Amino acid sequence: MTAIRVLLTAALIISACGDTTSDEELGFMRDEIALLQGDVAKLQDQVAEVREQHTRLAALSEPFDEPVVVAALQEFVPENQACDYRLVGQKASEKDVWRWESEVYGLEDLNVLITCDLVSDEYWFTHDVSVQYPLTIGPRSSMVNDQVRLTVVEGVNDYFIGARERFSDFRIGTPEERAAHIELFGGREYRSKGDLDAIGAVTYSDQGLYSVFFYFYQHHPGANTTASPVASLNLDLDTGRWFELPALFKAGSRWREAIAVIVRDRWVEAEGADYDPSGIVGDDLEYMDSVAFTMGSDTLSLHAQPYMWRYPGWCCGASPSHIDIPYAALFDYLDPDGPYRHIVGMRKVTGEAA
Repeated sequence: MTAIRVLLTAALIISACGDTTSDEELGFMRDEIALLQGDVAKLQDQVAEVREQHTRLAALSEPFDEPVVVAALQEFVPENQACDYRLVGQKASEKDVWRWESEVYGLEDLNVLITCDLVSDEYWFTHDVSVQYPLTIGPRSSMVNDQVRLTVVEGVNDYFIGARERFSDFRIGTPEERAAHIELFGGREYRSKGDLDAIGAVTYSDQGLYSVFFYFYQHHPGANTTASPVASLNLDLDTGRWFELPALFKAGSRWREAIAVIVRDRWVEAEGADYDPSGIVGDDLEYMDSVAFTMGSDTLSLHAQPYMWRYPGWCCGASPSHIDIPYAALFDYLDPDGPYRHIVGMRKVTGEAA
């Protein structure tokens, strides 16, 4: 169809060069050219999509090569034990998708999946390890993927080093010593299995902006509870710079106070009119400058670390909590020239209100 339109338009232009052309004919030609431009744009999008699929398939066919994360894990893998490493495509099934209260689904190009069932030689512990993190094949992919890997390594080290330091006196070699230790705990068997379930989910990804959320569920062996931290990465692909939350807002605006009001109102709405959320949000609002956050097409999501502060819907002390705030609620404070410009640009393209 596009080829026919090209030939027709060319014929009309040639005929117009030799004869006096009516306004009606010129109008028709303008309409045909506009349609042709639309067809070309669609073809360009299709070509880009095919190229992306080819790049993804080519990456999946390559041997697994994630030396940074593998080397970090190997520091804690006992001799003669191994982990399973896989590179897979976009996540499709619900069980493969991390989500918090807002049910945000990941937009990953590729996913690294690593699983380990480890039996410690130093401690009489076992570790069930599952690590899943995204890789991108888009602009600045090397920069993005390197930082993602470093964030995963920090989470792996935090779990294993924390577990060893927390129970350093459990380095026991004989069954008699183990029995004595259990007796010391009042004869109560306790949890000797540890868990690390690390998950990364891309919440926004286009040619200008990349945002990814990390959740590191942890349970140290022998522990009642273990804090499960969160992390986030946000990159302006145009500038090549990672940015923190203040970069989204106009300098000098009272955006921190605006967010605090929203959070307090949500608490009052959830708990009742007489509820006093003082202290939950944090009296010193400067903490917001370093809060973990991710961006979506419609909302800004804040992620609170366990034992620090909490948002409505929070489960318990060792768990993080999350709050989604529509951009519209912060419209007066968002800087249209900062990273938020990519959200504005996306909405103009799709015809949504900015």
